Parts: sequence; structure tokens; C-alpha cells
Amino acid sequence: MILWSQLWGSLLVLDSGGVLHYTGIMKPVALAVVTVLSASTMAQLRLPGGGDLPDINLPGLEDLLFKKEKPLTTRLEDAWQGVPHLDGWAPFQPTVLTNGNRNAEGIWNVQPGAYSIELKSFCLRGYTYGPSPGMGYAIGPWKGPHAEILQNVIRRWSLTDIPQQQAQALLWSLLARTKPSKLNRELKVVAGVLLKPEEIATLEGFSLDGLSNRVVGQLTRNVSRELRPLYEAENKIRRMATQANHSYRDMQRLMVLEAPANLPTTLPRGRWLWDPKGYFFRVRIGGYSRTFFEAVVPRKPLINRDSLGRITRLECPPGVVSEVVYDDAEPAKPFPQDPGLTVYPIKGVKLSMPDPENPTVNLTFEKEVSGFIFKGIPKPKPKSDRQALVLRVLSPYGASPLVFQNWGRRYEQAQDAYDRYNTYRDYADRAGRIQDGTASPDAFLDPSHYREGLWEALTGGGLGWLADHYSRQAEAVAYATQQIDQLGRDTPVDPSGGIFTPGNRGSQLIGGSRASF
Repeated sequence: MILWSQLWGSLLVLDSGGVLHYTGIMKPVALAVVTVLSASTMAQLRLPGGGDLPDINLPGLEDLLFKKEKPLTTRLEDAWQGVPHLDGWAPFQPTVLTNGNRNAEGIWNVQPGAYSIELKSFCLRGYTYGPSPGMGYAIGPWKGPHAEILQNVIRRWSLTDIPQQQAQALLWSLLARTKPSKLNRELKVVAGVLLKPEEIATLEGFSLDGLSNRVVGQLTRNVSRELRPLYEAENKIRRMATQANHSYRDMQRLMVLEAPANLPTTLPRGRWLWDPKGYFFRVRIGGYSRTFFEAVVPRKPLINRDSLGRITRLECPPGVVSEVVYDDAEPAKPFPQDPGLTVYPIKGVKLSMPDPENPTVNLTFEKEVSGFIFKGIPKPKPKSDRQALVLRVLSPYGASPLVFQNWGRRYEQAQDAYDRYNTYRDYADRAGRIQDGTASPDAFLDPSHYREGLWEALTGGGLGWLADHYSRQAEAVAYATQQIDQLGRDTPVDPSGGIFTPGNRGSQLIGGSRASF
């Protein structure tokens, strides 16, 4: 029996002994032919390693099914897990962005401020748990042999009127490595709009046909029990995508598993992430097809300093002001064991901001306090335990245990802040966006030290809106973080630039689009 594959340009011969031979330039032809053989012919054949009849001579079949990389390989380990020091930051009065605010490419170009988008999104990893309450997300790269094609599908779809479910069905089909040429009529039409000819050719050479349950069962009998359902589900998607009698709900039931209660996550819900293009964002995902996306382009804070370079007044965002009075009657002290930090005592604090309930009313609070603010750059945090330092700090100034505890705790916070600065600078450097080298730890740490000092001085002071004030002034620290990147002010917001990667490895990857509801 002689078979000719026009797609692959290969000659295949089934000899009388039941062995299939082929000549051609690409291994996938073998799998393409298996699926067109009749049931009676299949009954005469044996897959590698099984049965009593001669094996099918199909080199590369198991490699294609088990050893080839998935089209998309992004993992939590690949993702950047965000900006922990902004946890709890709650910008107020965001501007709602819609499709009408986009440019011709579907990107939102915005000025400093807070924005929200009710975003259309997609599941990019099937056979996994759907989004669950409390799940936090990191931002991962588009990684894998066909990651760019999948990203392009979402970006092109964002500018069309193709129903979202049809685009999702196409994405699931491509993730399952379905041949574009074998898609059913509806999905072929969608693929013709969202894929370029060269992309279709690339996918065709990488993809598989749907196999019978019997064939899959024989191929997967040596696969671990945990992985076997994944290969079976992937094959079912390929078969659904090629047949016209399967609904979107059939695919969804297979691809989206119900998450158990209290599914663990390594990231808190609402973790702020930083895009090197110049904005912070976070996502809250209630369902894979709908994502609440918040973005903040930090406004430049207004900072007043005295002759010693100490911050005396910080305003950010507009109207949210904190002022301190330093206690110069008590001399400044270098921090023991770390001359890079100076301890400046403070004796008074004044806060003001618009009333969150009525912005036309200004709230003001003024209080005499006893506290301190660090200024300077600490040593890098050592890996060893610093308990010995705690004992040495007491002696130079005869400090009380309470004073010592405050200094020691805040010193650790200062070192953590410096570690964050280096992490963010490295992140910006990897993105290739540090332009003139003027970013400095001092510019980053000063607002952080100042803000921590205010919080320590006022905690327990009975001010009901202190936490809100403190949260809103986090924008000053956000701005300092952003300035590591030295960017301009016309900022492109593109939710499709990375993959929303869950803090639970058994949950779905989510791809944001450039389209809103």
C-alpha cells in the first residue's frame, strides 16, 4: 500500500508485514498518516513497545507527543513577583479607560495618574484551576516556541469584532497543538483572520492530528499516572477543534477545572507589579475571560528639604501632605555599626489630605511626637544572623532597650529597602531602559525612610485616617522606584505585554488583551 502526503511531500509505504516506511524531510508526516488509516488497518498495527504484532516504524512519534516543548512554557519561576513594599497601596479616584481611549494599535497612552480597565482576557494554560478568590499574580514573559504567535493572536483579536469565545477556542486549539489545516470550518475562519500565512505554516509543522482513544492509551501507558490525563485532555481538544459537533462549553469543561476552596498561593491578591515602560499595575481576576486591571503612572512628589538635605515636607498625590519638625536640640547620631546612616530625631508632625468621603473638605492633624528618621544608604544586608549587632548597639549611647529595639528594627527595614532598590535597578537594567545612569539609592531611599519614620511616630496616635494617608503617600515611593528607569511622561499601558502568572502552579495562566468590556 502506497500513500502520498501532499502536505509534507513524503512517500509512505505500508508493506505486507504491517510496517509503515516513509521518505521525507519532516518526521510529523508519520503521525499525519496514522490518523488517516482505516480502523481495520490500525488493528493490524502496533505502537512502539506494545502488543504482539509488528511495530509501526514511526521514528519521532513519541518525541512529538512527549518530548517537544509545549507551545507556551511560562512558569511561576520565570515570572517577576512584584513590589512587596507597595502591598496595601490603594490609589483613589481612578480614571476608567475604555476602548475609545486606545490608539490605533490598541494601546492606552496616559499621563501620570491612576487608571482602571475592565479587561477582556484569555486562559493560556488548560486542564488547570480557574481563578479563585485570594489568588495573587506575578508577571511572566511570553516564553515558548510559539509564545509570540499566541501573543499576536490576542493583540490582533483586540482590534476585531470576532466573539471572544471564538478566539479563546482557537487559542486552546493551538495550545493543544492542533493542525490549522484540520480545524473545523468556524475556527479556520477565525484563524485566517488572526494568523499570518507564515505563522500557519510554522504551526502546521509543529502540530499533531487527533488520535483515537486507543492509540493515546497505548502511547501513554508508560507515562506517569499524574501526567496521563493531561495528554488525554490535549488530544480531546485536538479532536474537538477539528469536528463541528462540539460546543465551546465542551472545551471549557475540559480546560477549566473548578478550584478547591482556600487554594494556596505564594502571592497576595492585588500584588503591585512594575512595567519598565513606566507604570505600576495589578490584576484581580474573577474569571479567566474578565480581568480587573489597575494601572498607576506615579505623579512626581513635591519635596521640600532643609539645609542638611532632610525632607521636611512631602506632597504626593496632590493635596496629601506630610510635614515634620526635626528636634535639633538633640544631636543627630550616626547609626552604630553603619556610618552610612544618620539618625535624626523628630518632635512634631503635621498631616493633611482631602476627606476620602468628601473631597471638598480638608482633613488636618498636628501632633508633638517622639521619633526619628533615617537618612542615608545602609550597608547591604548580610546573610548571617545579625543578633550580635543587637547587643553591640546598646553600648555607644547607653540607649534603652526600647530605643534599641526601634533602631534595630528600622535598620533591618532600611536594609530591606536598599535590597529592593538593587532588585528594581537590576530589573530595569535587564529591560535595557536605564538611559543616563543618574538613578541613585539616595533618591529612592529618602522617601522610604521619611515615610517609615512618620508611620512609626504616629502609630497608635488615634488618627482614623492615618493608614489611608500613609497608603496614598506610597505613591512617592512608587515614583522613586519608577525613576530608576528614567522614563518620559507619555506612558504606554499595554496589558498584553506579559502573562499574568498565578501564585499557584496548578492554576491558569491568564493573557490580558488590549480590549475592554
